[in-house]
Amino acid sequence: MQRLARFDGHDVDQAQATMPMLVAVRMRPMWQKEADAGDFNTVRIVDGKVVIVIDPWYDPDLNKNREREKRYAFDMVFDENVGQDEVYQKTAHGLVSGILDGYNASVFAYGATGAGKTHTM
Repeated sequence: MQRLARFDGHDVDQAQATMPMLVAVRMRPMWQKEADAGDFNTVRIVDGKVVIVIDPWYDPDLNKNREREKRYAFDMVFDENVGQDEVYQKTAHGLVSGILDGYNASVFAYGATGAGKTHTM
């Protein structure tokens, strides 16, 4: 039987729990070379849980079946001003004590090259 740890550091009763999962997204800051090239931010964060991605090339005449913005919901969303410690405290910190007590846990970073995985870790 596997022992599971929750994100808040408390035990999970195996009989009542499925595999708990938290999905968090962190927006990386723009690189200087992006700003120098005239690039701009097309991502907005709402209430720390929703990411809005705005299509910079949207044209209602050319894109009749496409929306100007896409919305994605997550358990947590961190903007580019949030530090490493806050990301750790709100995501992985609660797992550490559980791991030391013999529970199973995993932290998985996923994204395209340049998306900010190393910046976050």
